[in-house]
Amino acid sequence: MTKLLVINQFASIPENLYGAGERMFHMSPFLNKAGYKVTIISGGYNHLFKKCPEITGLFNIQKFDSFDFIWVRLRKYNSNNFIGRVFSWFEFLFKLFLYKPAERPDIVIVSSMSLLPIVYAVWMKFKYKCKFILEIRDIWPLTPMEIGGYSSKNPLMFFLRKLELFGYKKADFIVSVLPGFKKYLSENGFSKVNFRWIPNGVMPHLNKTITPSINFNKNKFNIVYAGAIGKANALDFLVDACRLIMLEYPHIHVNIIGDGPDKGALMNRSVGLTNITFFNKVSKNEVAEILVNADVCYIGWHDRKLYNYGVSANKYNDYMLSRRPILSSSTIHDDPVLISRSGIKVDPDPRSIADGIIQFYKMTNKERELMGLSGFEFVTKFQTYPILANSYIDVLKAVALKKI
Repeated sequence: MTKLLVINQFASIPENLYGAGERMFHMSPFLNKAGYKVTIISGGYNHLFKKCPEITGLFNIQKFDSFDFIWVRLRKYNSNNFIGRVFSWFEFLFKLFLYKPAERPDIVIVSSMSLLPIVYAVWMKFKYKCKFILEIRDIWPLTPMEIGGYSSKNPLMFFLRKLELFGYKKADFIVSVLPGFKKYLSENGFSKVNFRWIPNGVMPHLNKTITPSINFNKNKFNIVYAGAIGKANALDFLVDACRLIMLEYPHIHVNIIGDGPDKGALMNRSVGLTNITFFNKVSKNEVAEILVNADVCYIGWHDRKLYNYGVSANKYNDYMLSRRPILSSSTIHDDPVLISRSGIKVDPDPRSIADGIIQFYKMTNKERELMGLSGFEFVTKFQTYPILANSYIDVLKAVALKKI
């Protein structure tokens, strides 16, 4: 079997993370059936985990039927401390060099972020003569520069930029979840690299049904956001939209489910609003059960150059799988909501969001149901893990056979 080593510091399994970071976990069984022996290496601690794995040594191997998952012991850090997160990246990289693979890998995949394992992958490529695939999920350092306001002259941003370009140069193949990433590569002088767009995905069916811990007021028209609460999610616009519609449309209610560094500030911003409720983060399966009771699902973005290259948030897939119509607040040209015809796209500002909510509120149930059905048909046809695994297999075959 072809031996595949996947390095992603933020990779996880459902029992630990509840949703994000499970991309390779779900694809590995399909890769195994196609003749690939998969080993995934991830950090044993990060700020996204709902539950951290128990690690007794430097490396803990968790075996599954068709692949192995290796946890690297890492120090804990404060989720709001960016310096602590950066230190964790370097700690993970250092400990990668202490890992001794039982078998020589044929292909190494590094999935961002962090970008630092690129160094280890290039070293592995030199030592074992293996192939190197770089998977880009978030564009670094463009993401912290656009969203966090960091300067390109910041020493860390400068270093990450150099590492990013080094990775593009050394990779045998580049994969990205972003549909417009080929444009980004071209703008940076890599128009001739071997590239494939493979978006984020969902499992076509849930493993189990559970009773949701969150129940919405059935007498209200419920708008639901479920996901991380940070700067990138632009939820301050949604809160301000609630203020605009609270008095005129008392039957509309916004429900925000999740946790994140900006949750406290967002709750403070919503003081005095009676049409918004915050809930804590829940499991992936529970989110699915909750979403089916929403009238409309919401996702929002800032107006940034970063999004010219597309987005591939897991929330789109979760929303579409629930058959709920989506309100997307963005300036993204190829917004998944437009591509799938699963809802409405409005500009990222409170007034436009408020108008979009009102537009949904005035629709008939049938009109909303048709949008939800369109999204469901799109995600189940194009973005389930069995389908995406086949796309990855095409890439792996091309790399292994040197058809690149």
